[in-house]
Amino acid sequence: MPEALVALGEQKIEIGRLLFESDGRRQHSTFIYAESWLRHPQAFALSPGFPLTPVPFHASGQSDMRDALGGPFADAAPDSWGRRLMARELAEGISTGWRGRFQAEGITGAMAQAYMEAFEHGGMEAALSL
Repeated sequence: MPEALVALGEQKIEIGRLLFESDGRRQHSTFIYAESWLRHPQAFALSPGFPLTPVPFHASGQSDMRDALGGPFADAAPDSWGRRLMARELAEGISTGWRGRFQAEGITGAMAQAYMEAFEHGGMEAALSL
């Protein structure tokens, strides 16, 4: 099961892990906060729907595959218009690969790092290309 490290800042303080699974027609993701983050004195929840607990958070995409990314991950993912623009840029040779897309747009930070690591392991590409 492909996974991405979700980390904060240049120091890459581990917040948790985002895991992906696909059976071809459906995709699922699970986010789990790192124990070290739950104990961190400045820990915060990624979103109201992802409170600071050791319980895994699950999401699945069945009718709308974009739902396979839960909470803050879905919020940070490109919408259909953004995906069309990125596909056009790729067709024109403006950027190459997922890392190139983020770098071309100047997107940095924990979410960008999580997506780039997932893309490099082949995990999230299908979820974002829907």
